[in-house]
Amino acid sequence: MMFKTPLRFTTLLVLLSFGYGCNTTEEAIPETFTQNEGVWPFWPMSMRFHPLTRLVIKENEVKCTLEARIEFKDLEEDISKALGQMNIKLFEMHSDGRAIEFIENWDIDLENRKDNRTQYSVITRTYLFRLKLDTDKLRENMELVAKFNSADGQVFNASIILDFTPPAKSQD
Repeated sequence: MMFKTPLRFTTLLVLLSFGYGCNTTEEAIPETFTQNEGVWPFWPMSMRFHPLTRLVIKENEVKCTLEARIEFKDLEEDISKALGQMNIKLFEMHSDGRAIEFIENWDIDLENRKDNRTQYSVITRTYLFRLKLDTDKLRENMELVAKFNSADGQVFNASIILDFTPPAKSQD
């Protein structure tokens, strides 16, 4: 009997030492939530420009539309919605990848639920921002940069390179 107690104690210490320091991000967030805890597991944790982001240019038009699609993902990498303020900027890119010229800026309010719903596409599960732009501002290499200030204080950034080949000018 005398030897069983230290053996049990040692076994307990070994088991506890394996469990200590092995916390993952998922373990730090509880599996169940109540409204009083103020923690929402499906709040956005990342943001990106969706590959469907594109320029829509109609021939002989003075303005074109930049369809910027933004996708948010939560902790479990599922697509989610977001509340906050979006700022999108367009820059001309230098051949070495540096932004050299500011082209345009758009501020979008996603805190109002009605406006938020209007911007959200349920088909692609992305926010679709139809941004108007003068066609004479288009450059061959541009970078679209988004900064999102979330209602919970988080800040997300994303960027995408847009390649634009100007249409050939017709000779009259």
